[in-house]
Amino acid sequence: MKSYQRIIDANFNRAREGLRVLEEIARFLLDNRDLTERAKRMRHKLYSLLKEGYPYIFARNIKKDVGASLTLKEENKREDHLSIIRANAQRASEALRVIEEFSKLHPHPSIPHLLSSPLEGEEGKERGNVSQAIKALRFQLYSIEKELSILILPSLPDYPLYVIVDPEQRKKNFLSFVKELVKEGAEIIQLRAKSLNDRDFYSLGKKIEKITKGKSSFIVNDRVDLAISLNADGIHLGQDDLPIKEAKKIFPGRIIGISCHNRNEILVAKKENVSYISIGPIFATRIKKDRKPVGLELIKKARKELNLPIVAIGGINEENIREVFKAGADYAAVISAIAESKEPGKKLRRLVRKAKNGIATSST
Repeated sequence: MKSYQRIIDANFNRAREGLRVLEEIARFLLDNRDLTERAKRMRHKLYSLLKEGYPYIFARNIKKDVGASLTLKEENKREDHLSIIRANAQRASEALRVIEEFSKLHPHPSIPHLLSSPLEGEEGKERGNVSQAIKALRFQLYSIEKELSILILPSLPDYPLYVIVDPEQRKKNFLSFVKELVKEGAEIIQLRAKSLNDRDFYSLGKKIEKITKGKSSFIVNDRVDLAISLNADGIHLGQDDLPIKEAKKIFPGRIIGISCHNRNEILVAKKENVSYISIGPIFATRIKKDRKPVGLELIKKARKELNLPIVAIGGINEENIREVFKAGADYAAVISAIAESKEPGKKLRRLVRKAKNGIATSST
């Protein structure tokens, strides 16, 4: 029966470890008291369902465990916080299922019960109650995983340029223009098309979705409904667009960013757990003629108060791109600097080089 004990021991460890990771995410990344408390209660309930002293720990044999050294490559890497949630929720739920199944077995007469019972005296009821209690924990875990996944959003790729493409800014050969940028390595493409009606926006978006699929993160500006229908990787919202909370509900597990133009908007966005915030316009720009530049100081102030990624936007070009990274930005959004270039691919490469130079300077 040592194998029985080892199975219980291993899966108890897996379940509590996975739950602890989820609890820490809720507590320290989200500052969410409710989810923190629920995850903590789950861990303590799991402890209470196991006999004090858990005799199966003495069956533990790490040296002879044939699975101890088996590790898949994907286990050594996590893309973002969302992938950590998914991996640990899956680990914990699988472990709980194993415990649930083995708690149904009649214990061997020569060893004590491996699982405790919640106040019931008959053995059949004991085992049934334990397995049902573990099952209830599994379903609680599914709910916590969903809620955490809605609150924790995916991140932007680790690429310094946030490229915004707009058919109004590049009227000739627009799709060829986008293809060239993706071919040259642009990992973030936002479609901004405020002058297009829904049907034309959708038609253009479908073509860009095909161009970017598997190569770049495709972000839709403003329109959550079109982002959903286009199966985009994310949405960028303005201050007058759908509230972030509602966008998360109907577009879960996707990148969500929001534009900020002053400190108050930045502080509000900080509480929303978005994927990133954009700050601008940093410099004067023809696209936002009605907005006064906020300057580099707002980036510097935001960097001191935010752990969120910052996208600088507005009037950024080869001459000033290094400055936004020195000020504390993580990304530089570019529109005209590339759209107006006769050789957009070469322009993209030059901007990336200067951006990386700015990042290197800011870190020294």
